[in-house]
Amino acid sequence: MEYREYRVVPIIAYSAATAIGLSRIVENAHWISDVMVGAALGFLCGRQVVNNYHRYSKLQLEKAKKKNTVSFNLSYSNGTLMPGFIYTFR
Repeated sequence: MEYREYRVVPIIAYSAATAIGLSRIVENAHWISDVMVGAALGFLCGRQVVNNYHRYSKLQLEKAKKKNTVSFNLSYSNGTLMPGFIYTFR
């Protein structure tokens, strides 16, 4: 979904995923049902991530257009949770 303009990217990605899934079946590491469920979960999770990314970036663009906004931010670094405030003025 993210690389629609590049036709070769989905072909390479799905070919590699298929080859890995088949190799897992041939090496008796997984059953066919395991590989199929894993492929479905990977596909659906990937779709959800891309959809949420675009939805979130659209919300951030709308939010960035507003003037005089205050937002709260939490960051976690080296075992410490640090709160922060961001004030946007334009």
